[in-house]
Amino acid sequence: MDLANDQKLPAIVRASALERLFPVVGNFDLNTIDVLLTDENAWIRAAAVNLVVYSSRKNKTQILLPLLCDSVRSVRLEAVKAFLETNPEGVARSYRLTLNRAIKEYQQSLADKADFPEIQMAIGGVALTKRNIPAAISAFSQAVEMDPQLVQAWVMLARIEAAVGQRLEAKQTLIKALEANPSNRQLLQLSNNPGF
Repeated sequence: MDLANDQKLPAIVRASALERLFPVVGNFDLNTIDVLLTDENAWIRAAAVNLVVYSSRKNKTQILLPLLCDSVRSVRLEAVKAFLETNPEGVARSYRLTLNRAIKEYQQSLADKADFPEIQMAIGGVALTKRNIPAAISAFSQAVEMDPQLVQAWVMLARIEAAVGQRLEAKQTLIKALEANPSNRQLLQLSNNPGF
């Protein structure tokens, strides 16, 4: 945290130091995170956004909402991703338009890079947070089509199908997943699960 707060260091060094703190962020002074969220450098603000997600704070939504209006796009996009990870509920009416605009901007940024399977997974994740099951299934299907070895995409696809009552489709998905990844333990365990 000392590196991140050292104003004499280049912003990229400070931001990199922040990114390395994510696993242990709960141990830091929360006021320090607030200072970093208002740093004059966008790299620092963007990196600090993730500290909010991993912190022990209870009012994460309230801290992240103003960052959705940041003047720098990369900060807004990080804020949207962090916001979606915090399972937002009870967003005040005054922020709903801002939130929807920020989510659309994030979705557009993903769509611009949609030819990568990892991006399809992110699109699927956003669709799930918005409870758009058909869009989530479509995105995870695209991901496995692009990269059949992307086990997490197969798992998500099968779980979603099973959750919405499409058990036959979920079983077929697992069969295809195992054909592409025959010795994967996670897929083998899932296929042996009686819920599928």
